[in-house]
Amino acid sequence: MVSVRWDFGDGMSSNWLAVARGSCTTSVAHAFWSGGEFAIRCTVRDQHGASNSSYAVALVDSSNRPPVAMIAVAGATGPVVHLPGMTVDVDLDGLHSTDDWTAVGAMTFDWREDVANPAGPLLSPHARTQRSLRITDFPLPGVYRIHLVVNDGEYNSAPATVEFRVPGLSGLVRSENESMLPLYGVQLCVTNRATGRVDIESTDFDGWCALDTGEGDNIEIALERNGARKCAVTSVDQSGSVGRTLTFPAPLCAFSACVSAYTNATAYAPLPYAGVEIIVGNEIAFAGSADLDGGIAVGDVPELWPLGPTVNYQVRYQKPGYESALLPLQVDRNCVTWHRPALHPASAITATGIVVGLSSMPVEGASVELGAAFPTVMTGPDGRFVCAGIMPGAYLARMTAPGFVPSFATVSILDGQEPQQLTIRGGTFSVHGGVYDAYSPGHPVSNVLVSVLDSRGAPLAYAWSSDIGYYDITVVRGARRLRYDADGYEPQIIPLDVQSHVRQDVFLETPEPAAAYAVLAFILARRSAKSK
Repeated sequence: MVSVRWDFGDGMSSNWLAVARGSCTTSVAHAFWSGGEFAIRCTVRDQHGASNSSYAVALVDSSNRPPVAMIAVAGATGPVVHLPGMTVDVDLDGLHSTDDWTAVGAMTFDWREDVANPAGPLLSPHARTQRSLRITDFPLPGVYRIHLVVNDGEYNSAPATVEFRVPGLSGLVRSENESMLPLYGVQLCVTNRATGRVDIESTDFDGWCALDTGEGDNIEIALERNGARKCAVTSVDQSGSVGRTLTFPAPLCAFSACVSAYTNATAYAPLPYAGVEIIVGNEIAFAGSADLDGGIAVGDVPELWPLGPTVNYQVRYQKPGYESALLPLQVDRNCVTWHRPALHPASAITATGIVVGLSSMPVEGASVELGAAFPTVMTGPDGRFVCAGIMPGAYLARMTAPGFVPSFATVSILDGQEPQQLTIRGGTFSVHGGVYDAYSPGHPVSNVLVSVLDSRGAPLAYAWSSDIGYYDITVVRGARRLRYDADGYEPQIIPLDVQSHVRQDVFLETPEPAAAYAVLAFILARRSAKSK
């Protein structure tokens, strides 16, 4: 016996399955969608191509219904739980899940976080398969959903979901002037007048802050920095207030520069009309050009705190025919900051690069801007871009793409160098789903390697399916190829256009016994040759 084929009598059948050499036994698993009588046929084939079949009737009891999954939350009832704030411990348990045939101790549990949760991960990897687990604190306010899938060990499973509503306040603090730049180091103190809850935090370098306010209609916010103070009153509902923008009167500082052209080791000449851009974080605070004498003055640059070794601003100087220059800038209140850059004459070159996201996945359709003196270029399907007629020197490349966070990268462009890799933030989504045996509906396949491939077929990121066949992998927006590999199954590659979170269930097929066919063909060829 070389191979065997099964027909399950419900419209499903297997491929020809190879039988191990010297073995006279074979087995297969199959799940029926309903109860009843099914005529199962087993067909075997030997190395000469001869085959024979045998039949048996299977009585399938449809009373083995799927389990009932239930999530118990300590101190709460119902599928929606209202929490008092972000700083809280929550205990979850699948103890009350039930099944007609399987005791709760014999069930398997798979906990998952919703891909749309405001922040994560909340669950540690080792706890995802436990019957009970604990969540310690929620990083941001908003609505969180936790899913549980219970499997009874008989290819039946059932899901359950619990929703947590976490009140709190998160958002940006920006300067009150026209530039509306994000401000670092502003201290926020919130007081919930109804509950007495108090929380104090400071904005980070992006001007972002998250505060544990709790729910209420009378929440006082006090913003303070370096003697300046501002107060406001707001409300926060059960689901939190996310993406709020607050303004603060930041001190304004002056900046001046005189742009020169380098002529020799000791001589400089004013460089008229050079492009000047002041950049902070992911935003351009000012864009203009020098005058006829190479001079420029800007009087409304907001001060960023703290003043010290951390450089928050950068200034980009550019002019066709000269090297680009990128200089750090620190602004101090009530002072005028001076720059005297000297640009070297240079010939235009062609620069190439590639824009990638998480795990070096190339990003198509991203805009790459190297300054007002040069045109904006777009990336192709492989994430590559070409910028012709650019001057060598230091650049701060700004990358934008739909669904991504505007990002900067400092690059030094020289003639003849290899393409540089620039990373853009954001634009990530979840591709998730179940992996099943194509010939046994409902039978999950565990330990499947799920890979995101590059244009050459090399893996960029990977994940494994769980005991119940569930997988979840983070993918960057755009056209992607996912490969699924499992022992005993044919590899499968699925192209996806990822523009949002995607559920992708996969059905793997067992391979044809190609080796057995090759042996059979060899034997038949030898017999044919001998007969001649």
